[in-house]
Amino acid sequence: HCISSAASDVYKRQPKVLADGSKYQILKVEGRFVQAFSLLDFPLDRQQLSITVEDSVNSNDVLAFEVDQESSGIGAKLKIPGWSLTGWSARSLVHNYGSTLGEDAAPSQYSAAEFSLNIERPISYFYWKLLMPLVIVLLASLSALVLSPKSIDARTALPAGALLTAIFLQQSYSEGLPDLGYLILMDKIYLVAYSLIVLTLIRAIYVFQKTSNYSAPEIEKVLSVDRKLMVFFLVAFVAITLVLVTFR
Repeated sequence: HCISSAASDVYKRQPKVLADGSKYQILKVEGRFVQAFSLLDFPLDRQQLSITVEDSVNSNDVLAFEVDQESSGIGAKLKIPGWSLTGWSARSLVHNYGSTLGEDAAPSQYSAAEFSLNIERPISYFYWKLLMPLVIVLLASLSALVLSPKSIDARTALPAGALLTAIFLQQSYSEGLPDLGYLILMDKIYLVAYSLIVLTLIRAIYVFQKTSNYSAPEIEKVLSVDRKLMVFFLVAFVAITLVLVTFR
């Protein structure tokens, strides 16, 4: 936390004594604050930007923070690029260090006040920038199943190209995130798409080998099955995505 020079001068002054005997003092604080985010639900994650004020000298039995809920709030012009502001919260709490901090008689509980902004990513970011490109790539891959089983070049080129494109799409959004040791929501959706694209590629190769000696009516029956399989794959992707989003 960084306190401006103006705030430092104010901090040196004695608090103003009000008519009821209570003391009042105001500080203007500017600083940079670092907070770790959980990105498990990216890009539908909701976060809290919190500032915690705690006295490092006086313990809870000497000094206690109380939040003035009525006089607290946020400015009407506050904007956070790329995020939607959904509200704020403030609370008083007691920080228990569970240690004497190296002093035999030192208490371990200190009063603190926490002010938090509640933010979330716009739903349009998920639909139009991340999900829509993946759906288009998946549709391009599944369209191989409506081609003639004899057109092996086109039938394999479409899912193979879609697979590479999906990998590049995943890398593009991953570059804007820190290195994570767990799968986020978008990663899981991509794994579903990868599985369906690979199954489409396997189906194209299998059908080509199987129908090498088939007659025209027999090939038409196989093609009819492939068309139904294409619809099934698409419905499966939508259903699994809805489950992942709903129960994240």
